[in-house]
Amino acid sequence: MTPPDDYDAQDFELVGRYVEYLAKAVPDERKLHELLARIFPGWMKLHTRNIESK
Repeated sequence: MTPPDDYDAQDFELVGRYVEYLAKAVPDERKLHELLARIFPGWMKLHTRNIESK
């Protein structure tokens, strides 16, 4: 996968550190998923099917 031309990892560095912290601090996978889904809302629908998708 090739990142977009305007991608700069520094733009996401703080988010990465927060995700690493949560992964270490929250042993319960369900709770961790809930917290991460608030950062990345697309993960909330990870296991559901959107019947209106084409």
